[in-house]
Amino acid sequence: ELPDYAPPFTAGAVRSDLMPPVLNLTPAVTAKSHDGGSVTYAAPGAPLLGTAEDPEIAAGVPGSEAELPSRTLVLPDIEGVHAVTLTGRDRVGNAAAALTRTYTVDGTAPVTTLTPVGPFRDTGAVAYATPVTSFALAAADPSPGSGPGPGSGAAEVVYAVDGLAPVATAGGVATVPALAGGEHVIAYFARDQVGTAAPERSFRVTVVPPEDLPSVVLTVTGPRADVGGTVFVQAADAPTPSILSLGTAPGATPWIGYALDGVAET
Repeated sequence: ELPDYAPPFTAGAVRSDLMPPVLNLTPAVTAKSHDGGSVTYAAPGAPLLGTAEDPEIAAGVPGSEAELPSRTLVLPDIEGVHAVTLTGRDRVGNAAAALTRTYTVDGTAPVTTLTPVGPFRDTGAVAYATPVTSFALAAADPSPGSGPGPGSGAAEVVYAVDGLAPVATAGGVATVPALAGGEHVIAYFARDQVGTAAPERSFRVTVVPPEDLPSVVLTVTGPRADVGGTVFVQAADAPTPSILSLGTAPGATPWIGYALDGVAET
């Protein structure tokens, strides 16, 4: 007679998992991107990080985990709009709803213009300014390829005078303050919100110091009357009109600027 025999067995818990993972797609830490409201911009070749998180595990409840918790994607170098779709499932086959995000690849650098503010004259060979002339820098970011509307926008304008330490100003405008007498070189460029920088440009200007500024003399030829600090003259259509002449010392500046009723003339 054989003794009673009970085979060994193993007991374990079985849990039903019906919840698919939650997907998310964001620029990787090293990516250069910018959220422009309705448009998300990114630099060419920017990496994206796709993640799949099990909602039960996130809530502190055992779950089956995502099959592939994270994955790095890379946007193309081609400018314009690109749609990225992320899919995923957990280890028991629960599939998540596909997640689609649209990115505009912006590889077009901002265009920066330099505008003198104050007395200035460019003869073609030499640009002249005075010690009170400043220089305004303005950057505009054009549309990237076939992207919708404008680019990601200027993030900063950078300039340096005579090779000294560069000065960075956030946004799309900056001002180079008035310079001392002598010849100077202003180097400048702009960078957009996704890090695309324009090639550096330079502007050479000669600032005429105060001691070298010529004295301008106004001469009235013809009828005139000085009354209480005001000079009265005959109009241009008078029988004998008065003539106003502006002059400088010989060998001085080759041009004279003036304003008539607030309107600048040269």
